[in-house]
Amino acid sequence: MTKAGYTGLINVGNTCFMASVIQCLSNIPALRDYFLSQDFEADINGENPLGTGGKMANAFYYLLTQLWSGRLR
Repeated sequence: MTKAGYTGLINVGNTCFMASVIQCLSNIPALRDYFLSQDFEADINGENPLGTGGKMANAFYYLLTQLWSGRLR
């Protein structure tokens, strides 16, 4: 049995620093809960021409759901 949150990331080439930052961010309770509850969707500004239209936030949400699912891949 795997505990949620203990799923790691696979390093591809020189991505170890990025993976460690993502894992640190995913373990900040307030940030993790904000995304996993999908409250972030109300704060996305899709009209900002300099933004990503929520693509980055949605990608982070998807990654968190995978990290906290409790399943190994």
